[in-house]
Amino acid sequence: MAKKIAVVSGKGGTGKSTLCTVLAGVMTGMGKKVLLLDCDSGLGSLDIMLGVQEKVLYNWGDVICGACRCEDAVTEITPFCSLLAAPLSWDDRFTPEAFREVLLSYEDSFDYILIDAPAGTGRGFRLAAANADMALLVAAAETVSIRSCHAAADRLFEMEIPEIYLILNKFDCWETKHGANLDIDAVIDGAGVQLRGIVPFSADASQLSMYGRAIPKRSKMFAAVERIMKRLEGEDLPLKILSKICKT
Repeated sequence: MAKKIAVVSGKGGTGKSTLCTVLAGVMTGMGKKVLLLDCDSGLGSLDIMLGVQEKVLYNWGDVICGACRCEDAVTEITPFCSLLAAPLSWDDRFTPEAFREVLLSYEDSFDYILIDAPAGTGRGFRLAAANADMALLVAAAETVSIRSCHAAADRLFEMEIPEIYLILNKFDCWETKHGANLDIDAVIDGAGVQLRGIVPFSADASQLSMYGRAIPKRSKMFAAVERIMKRLEGEDLPLKILSKICKT
């Protein structure tokens, strides 16, 4: 049975969707079968990031509305990774119960279902989180990001998500050293969630979001996400200290 992970953020601009895509790549590299589910109706972007926008025929909204079968809505990216795209618009039939039925139909075919939730704490966020076994709360080391992150964490705790972890993304060592960003301790205190990993800023990330070009496995970002995944799988790995993350 697939483990369902909601990847969420309190505000936009944290690199959540990019992180979600890279995490899927790390998972498949470990031999896991992954379903990437874009929950951002009307503003979905995973198909573009994965370079399959021309191949997508249906989405999970079509499944709920009876326009297609579950198996027809999935777009295969690789033999180990598939995409379930977001609807083009919201429909009142998209209830947590209906969404849960969609997820149940795929549970036996994948090891992980990664649900890329829309930024904020609106209905798409609630739809994703209500059906998750774990939530990864993605934030940047900025005061505004951490404030919205804390608000999102409160919603997740209210929904009694079994596991909630903070991922500090797009971490810029130079800006932190010079006081432009919050330090690690301030981020943890502000978010109120256990820190699970730190992902350094990577120029490669823009190539993924804009052109659908994969993050190189040799990049610091890929290595950091790989380490996070190992910790999620239960490996006893300490968080990398700041000096090692910033090392060139």
